[in-house]
Amino acid sequence: MKYLFRCDGNSKIGLGHIMRCLNIAKEIYDNDPQSTIHFLTDDLFTRSIIKDEFIFHATSPESYEKDFLLLVKDLSIDVLILDVRNDIDIIFLQQLPSNILIVTIDDPEKKVEGCDIALYPPVPQLKSRFTTSLSNTKILSGWQYIPVSKKFKSRLNNGVKKSKVLISCGSSDPYNYTGLLLNNCLSLLPDVKIDVVLGSNYVTNNGDYIKSKFKHKVDFYENVNNLEEYLSNSDFAIITHGQTAYESFCTGTASVLLPLSEDHYLSSLSLTNCGFGLSVNYPVDVTDLKNKIFKNKHYQFHNQIQTDGIS
Repeated sequence: MKYLFRCDGNSKIGLGHIMRCLNIAKEIYDNDPQSTIHFLTDDLFTRSIIKDEFIFHATSPESYEKDFLLLVKDLSIDVLILDVRNDIDIIFLQQLPSNILIVTIDDPEKKVEGCDIALYPPVPQLKSRFTTSLSNTKILSGWQYIPVSKKFKSRLNNGVKKSKVLISCGSSDPYNYTGLLLNNCLSLLPDVKIDVVLGSNYVTNNGDYIKSKFKHKVDFYENVNNLEEYLSNSDFAIITHGQTAYESFCTGTASVLLPLSEDHYLSSLSLTNCGFGLSVNYPVDVTDLKNKIFKNKHYQFHNQIQTDGIS
């Protein structure tokens, strides 16, 4: 089988789309080493994450759709997996060979109607998004359709008090939630060690100032590839909703979830409604944020969490 992934990551949208496609690609290869896996991206940031694990292809911005179609046909692709926004539409998908299976991941756009399969977490907004059935698209929603690396499930939090809290606001942290937390919330956590994981894009844009200002109060770590250890070794985490939230869920680490949008906030409720932690309202308000951190640190969620469903 020949697979083509179309995904991107950058300083605005972070790494979540890349990481879940990479997790799927690795799982495919582990189960079928004879498969051929390709990635289509013009983004150097995406290439730096995936590196040499799979085959890369690029297109010209002036002839993107034409190059995309030719690539699919020339490679005789069997399965196209999409994790992109504002990139292609139904008309483009209709031009693809009819024998290709088209899969889209957590897709809020109308192009879902041109796909064979659409995969979603069990988020509440799906009820309003798909008020009528789609004749040509199979909608699959559940914990098992969240692609998370196996290493997170192998590092379960044992629930024993560690006097440690993790702050991790993603690769880019576009709203500087890291700075917001450190400037306003440290007084709520006077008797614990605070680990702050900074992403690559955040380090480039804000890292030096934040590290200089708070270096005597917290411990900073940059571009870690073992986030599962930081999560499982913390009493709870304060993180942005997205891929990191599902990774935290897999380790059984209760978290305060910071949304990047109203849609993020609604999606986070699927986790917090089953006892995972607490969702901060959007847009984020400092008073609400402080209340959620205070409540979270005084309540143990660990025993309520069920992570077996996430793949």
